[in-house]
Amino acid sequence: MRKFIFLITASIITLSLQATEIKTRVEEVNNVAGNLSQKVSDTQATSLIIKGTMDARDFKFIADKMDNLSVLDMSEVSILAYENLEVPLFGTQFSYEANTIPQTACFGKPIVTLTLPKSIKTIGYAAFAGTGIKSVKFNSSIDSIAPYAFTSTPIEQINIGHYVKIGNGAFARCTALTNVKLDGGSIGNDAFLGCSSLAKIRLGKGVVSIGKGAFGECTAIKGIDWVDKKNITLIDDEAFANSGIENANFSDAIRLKRIGAFAFAGTPVSTVNLPPGLKELGDGAFLYATNLKKMIIPSRVKAISNYALAGTNIDNNNLMTEGLKSIGDYALYNLHQIKDLTIPATVYYIGTQAMAGMTGLQNLEAKPVKVPILGENVWAGVDQSQVKLNIHTKAYKNAAQWKEFKTMLSFLLGDVNNDAKINVGDATTLINKILGTEVAVFNPDAADLDKNDNINVSDVTALINMILTRQATTSQKTGEVNSDDIMSIDDISIKPGENRTIDINLNNSKQYSGLQFDLHLPEGLTLTASKFTSTSRSDKHTFLCETQANGTACVVGYNMSNTKFKGHDGSILRITVTADKSLASEAMLTIDNIVLATATGETYYANQAQAHVNNTTGINDMEAKTANAYAHNGILVIESQNATTAQLITLNGMTQDLLVEAGHNEYDAIEHGIYIVRIEGRSFKIIIK
Repeated sequence: MRKFIFLITASIITLSLQATEIKTRVEEVNNVAGNLSQKVSDTQATSLIIKGTMDARDFKFIADKMDNLSVLDMSEVSILAYENLEVPLFGTQFSYEANTIPQTACFGKPIVTLTLPKSIKTIGYAAFAGTGIKSVKFNSSIDSIAPYAFTSTPIEQINIGHYVKIGNGAFARCTALTNVKLDGGSIGNDAFLGCSSLAKIRLGKGVVSIGKGAFGECTAIKGIDWVDKKNITLIDDEAFANSGIENANFSDAIRLKRIGAFAFAGTPVSTVNLPPGLKELGDGAFLYATNLKKMIIPSRVKAISNYALAGTNIDNNNLMTEGLKSIGDYALYNLHQIKDLTIPATVYYIGTQAMAGMTGLQNLEAKPVKVPILGENVWAGVDQSQVKLNIHTKAYKNAAQWKEFKTMLSFLLGDVNNDAKINVGDATTLINKILGTEVAVFNPDAADLDKNDNINVSDVTALINMILTRQATTSQKTGEVNSDDIMSIDDISIKPGENRTIDINLNNSKQYSGLQFDLHLPEGLTLTASKFTSTSRSDKHTFLCETQANGTACVVGYNMSNTKFKGHDGSILRITVTADKSLASEAMLTIDNIVLATATGETYYANQAQAHVNNTTGINDMEAKTANAYAHNGILVIESQNATTAQLITLNGMTQDLLVEAGHNEYDAIEHGIYIVRIEGRSFKIIIK
């Protein structure tokens, strides 16, 4: 493709050397399609204004006979379809669609001023390549600009305010181009390759993909003014290679799945934020992007490809996240700024010289329980005897290429799945191992809690006790959320001296077999002796509770066969509480540190949930359920018998009060997402989409 662009450029230089100075001569014709050769009286005209209709035959006449044309005005013309199955007019093409400028129609002409037809849809292959066009208005009717359409022209600005497909090399080597604005569409391979003056790029929310080499060698680019990245799915190979781009913030590109091979290679990019949904980072994606110092590989990226980050100056320890499976050949080559590095537990392969030249390395933590397969000379140039290797299993001590490190064996007793946390996920993993079920990660040293060299049900009992009594850090950081599933509690009203049963609900898309949470009761509210009752969703499970010194009740639910909770909605267990006179008239009951575990030991964290507790002396009982909430056509609907206030709660815990009138209420200004709506003592999980 780049060879083709070079050939076009060479042809254009030859044409320009043949040009001679021509005086202005104007032809204005009212044409009927196919008759332009009869309408034009002066083929040496420098200006041609066409009205009426035209087709491929008329463009052929322009291509063959009008060599001095500098102005082409087609604003009042309609292009009709044409077909001749005997003689191709352009190349090998026999058929020509309506509203389309044929391929190479004005290739190499000295056209400086171009006005397109109002109804134009397609500008053909190399149609205006090598012309002298400095500006052109792209009408809203245009839906595609074919490959090489404007290659090597002196066009200065491009403003396309609608969705359009830009073909391969369409504006390549336009060295006078300084400003590009595209509202939507796809950008083809090499579309702006070598546009060395291009400094301003504004891309709209409709841009869906950036092709191979699209902005390669655009050395004036510093960044992109991107209105909204939500629809971009692909940044292909070499998309910005050897350009001047400095900022690549894609954190909000929610649909971006792939950044291709060498996409930012050789650039001065210093800021890179990758989106959580990214799945592929191609070979050499940031090869020798020497200004790059910080990056975090998202968990959905399963492989750091060959040469992906080689030669950068990345220095952060949290470069790799759990979920990563392989590190390719030379992937982290010469990252000499990194002092501390953690290899995630999920990694099973590290390629040839993947970490060669990491001369600043002081501490390396290898979390995989099974020693990863290694390529050749993984740590070439690193003085391994001076690097501390923190391992979680003894298997590394005599393993090739690992035994050269200064080895330190450490693990967290009870951290069965090796994620540096102790929670119900470790319990389900341990149960699976005892049952003989395959598990992804299992640390036998951490699983032998009673230290008798046997792993059995007594270790499960010891682990559950450890979780309940908080003998180790067990839960997520405050505010950490990585599950869309929701636990909720119904609001209650209770008088001093009364008992009340409260439902704890789980609305889940995934299937879980274990859970844990902390229960915080307000002053004046205590658990009854029986504490918990299973529901039809959890009748196979055991629920245990241990109250800490600070009054927090730690709850764990599990099953020795890792049976899954039934269903996806509704009460998962019930607690019974008693109120006394110290209960405030308005109080809050809270559950937090919520951990949900699958049967395979995967753990997910959910936001805290709260319920209103009302001391109802002199107040109407809130048990009367007089309201309902649901979503319809992307709109939140609340129906209530009474005028009241509802609370709209987001996944990150933000609460907004909604005024509710008696009857049917609609709220259409709420963004798409998952919410909890609380009204009249009830909680509703709502998905607005």
